[in-house]
Amino acid sequence: MKNDYDSKATQIRQLANMPPDQLVDHLTNAHPNISTVAPNIAPHIFSTATNAIQFLNSKLPSHGNELPEDQSPGPSPAAKTAWLDLHKTVSDPTTVLDHVKNGTLNSHHVEAMQAVYPDLHQEMLTKITEHLGSMQSKNQQLPYAKRMAISKFIGQPLDSTMTPQSFQAILSSGSQSNQTQGSPQKNQKKASGVELNQLNKVNELYETPLQQRQTPGKG
Repeated sequence: MKNDYDSKATQIRQLANMPPDQLVDHLTNAHPNISTVAPNIAPHIFSTATNAIQFLNSKLPSHGNELPEDQSPGPSPAAKTAWLDLHKTVSDPTTVLDHVKNGTLNSHHVEAMQAVYPDLHQEMLTKITEHLGSMQSKNQQLPYAKRMAISKFIGQPLDSTMTPQSFQAILSSGSQSNQTQGSPQKNQKKASGVELNQLNKVNELYETPLQQRQTPGKG
């Protein structure tokens, strides 16, 4: 991974530091057929490529050096992996749909789509919304993890358990439980059926297959 990160990061830094005219010449020379085959869309393609370069350059993890003589081990392996994941998203934006499907989507994937491919992002939003409407009309429901990923992608909750109020209720319920554990208090408020249902759904999201098999009432 180190060599892959170093080579890609070096390339992005070099491209980002080129003057605009020189960068356009570089992109034109790297893809000479675009201007010939599709001269009308070539400027749009080069503009998107420029946005992609600037975005990836802005997301390069910091080395942590404040002064020239400071010594630093450089970005952590986790930071490098996260940046390479962003690089993959920008290089092939359709992979974001795999993250939605697998429930591995994060805010950086969405940020990359919005910054580099706003039109494609909007088109994906439209398609996903249409698909959700079709499923709802057939009384079909997606697994909770996938609904969470779609919720992140479209930027709005798909059901009441994903609203800020619900998450606040979950946190409040957990806080009250910790405060009263081992010291019962009078007039203690019990979690309502709705709150318990929310807690169960959040717990199920992080259960492993082994835990699911060991839970009574689950197959």
